[in-house]
Amino acid sequence: MFDNIWLYCLSIKALFLAGKYRAIYGQQKRGIFMINNGLPTTAQEFLQTLFPGFNSNQQLIEIRPLHTGGGPRSRKFCATIEDAVLHAIKMDKDNALNVYFQCATLRPEAKLDNKASKEYCHSYNFLYADLDPQIKCPRTKVVTQVFTKEELMRKLQDFPLPASIIVDSGNGYHAYWLLDKALLDQTLLGKILKRFQSLLQCDDKATLVTQILRVVGTANKKPLKNGKPAVDVKVVGGHGQRYSLDEVLKSVGNIESLQAEPAEQNIGENRVSEGKSINLFVTRPKQDLYKKPENFWELRDILKKQNPLVASNMPELELGRTFRCLFHDDNAPSANIFQHEDGYFYYKCFGCDTFTDVIGLYQNIFKTDFATTIQELCNFYGIEHVRSKWFLEQIEKYQRNAVFIKEFEQQRYDVLYPNAYKLLWPRLKQLALLNQYALEKMSMDEKYQSDGESLFFISYDYFAKKFGLSKDSARNHINLYAVLGLISKKHIGDIDVKLKKKAMEQSLKLKEQNNLSHVQPVNHYILSDFFEGIQLAETRAKALLEFSFKIRTCMNKSFLILALGQDIANEVYPDARKVTKRSNAIANSLNKTLLKLIEGQGYATQTQVINKTKISGSLAVSSRQKKREWDRHKNIILKKNGLTERWSNKALKEELMLRNYCPVIIPQTTAKRIGLEQKASGTHP
Repeated sequence: MFDNIWLYCLSIKALFLAGKYRAIYGQQKRGIFMINNGLPTTAQEFLQTLFPGFNSNQQLIEIRPLHTGGGPRSRKFCATIEDAVLHAIKMDKDNALNVYFQCATLRPEAKLDNKASKEYCHSYNFLYADLDPQIKCPRTKVVTQVFTKEELMRKLQDFPLPASIIVDSGNGYHAYWLLDKALLDQTLLGKILKRFQSLLQCDDKATLVTQILRVVGTANKKPLKNGKPAVDVKVVGGHGQRYSLDEVLKSVGNIESLQAEPAEQNIGENRVSEGKSINLFVTRPKQDLYKKPENFWELRDILKKQNPLVASNMPELELGRTFRCLFHDDNAPSANIFQHEDGYFYYKCFGCDTFTDVIGLYQNIFKTDFATTIQELCNFYGIEHVRSKWFLEQIEKYQRNAVFIKEFEQQRYDVLYPNAYKLLWPRLKQLALLNQYALEKMSMDEKYQSDGESLFFISYDYFAKKFGLSKDSARNHINLYAVLGLISKKHIGDIDVKLKKKAMEQSLKLKEQNNLSHVQPVNHYILSDFFEGIQLAETRAKALLEFSFKIRTCMNKSFLILALGQDIANEVYPDARKVTKRSNAIANSLNKTLLKLIEGQGYATQTQVINKTKISGSLAVSSRQKKREWDRHKNIILKKNGLTERWSNKALKEELMLRNYCPVIIPQTTAKRIGLEQKASGTHP
């Protein structure tokens, strides 16, 4: 009986595997033909040929279905070629969908962010060209030349570099030149593709580094709109050869002689725009907005809520209506403008993955920097109080800081500034958010500044809530940025009365919103230019780490006096209370206990020092208060006594007869002898 069950299970498994095999390799008989020279004939063979040695740990393949009307469908990022094939076949069963794949392999971050723009592209295993029967003027989109498919094929046959694979796309041809080594340089790729387009005299649609092309073994469904049958996408020729980059460059000649033409702003045909080109930011509003924002956040909020279509040559165009993208040349309508639930308007293209708000849209169209964009948009919409040179300089500073943080994320400074890198890397996200917050809260009025730099205020409670930290951690983060010179604290006595009033109003508002029993204090800051301040940050970070800095226990005025001096400590803690006689007395008691423990057993632990320190009379304190004073004075005590705190290793555990591996306080001479003098340098403070 059991033998029969076992045979039955094997037969079921065989049927399942056979079904999966047919799904991947069968593909409904469409495109199942064999070419004598062994070129790919199925989606599986096609993608395996284009992406040899595909490494799913480092790269992804994107399958992107598009509706025949130009609208998007959910893309899928596939970790294996088999997954890509199965998804392509599944999507191809829908007669309203055309199935494409991204020519570049993508980084793993693409799946997390659901984006496939050029920043997410990893590498290119082949070069490509798209030959359509109709050649159009890049500006007017008027058809200037028509070729038969025979003439298109002749172009490929006469091309100096024979195509490795030629695919009949159902309208024209897709040509592929396989590379023996993946190409990483997007700039070089763009130049080569532009040269291919020039030599083949074809449309330059396929010169994008984010190009999508049809999957072999699927069907071109566009003819269905005209009542004609779908056309199979299939391999019809090619030599199958892989080329080196040198062979490619020698064959196609000088790639530096071509200059890219600007993208035309054409819109797809619909009931209000047939045969027209869309132009944005050309029709000024009939009336100025007469808005007077108090800070940059309010200004940005106003700008992002302006519908770009109203200021276009076709204001009657409906939101969500797809049109030809402004930023890449493609006849198919693939972009639209829509309004999100936050009230902001966004431009989205499903062809080149452009996604931006009104401010970014203006920048991309007119190629202006951020500060100029803000100034020109304010002039365009009639928004006042933003034309001062000071205001624009401050905007540029915050934008430079954002660039600095982006480069820091890419680990460009770990060698140049290793100490600052060590302290900032774990706290970079909070620094980026603080920079963004400072920009948003920047006042339009130049009088709300100090030493020529814009002031902003924030409470520790708000900072903690915004950045998902505890209040103590939020305070330590800000104080660390101040120690490194990236932000400056301003004494309350130096703040303009009106700005202090605004800060108090903010505190009262937070008190009411959070049902607090008291008003939270608000602090005032200036953000530095990070590019200019990184050298100072490196110098100070090095000094901190030489004293075994830990942000949780060392962020206090006493430690900063020890490591960096009184002046810097006063900068970070301008309103800090002086250390009291009571605090110093408790510290002296802790110091005596520590020295007795070291003398008696050769080491001490923090718990031993706190528990064995007995204080009576007027100085009597709880264990919690003793720990607070220990944290405040610990580094000073250890420094003046030549002691250090290290995690015990095997040799130290045996020498001191410790029961467990734990942090211990020992003489520096002992640490050096045991080999623990560099123990702490490998971990983030």
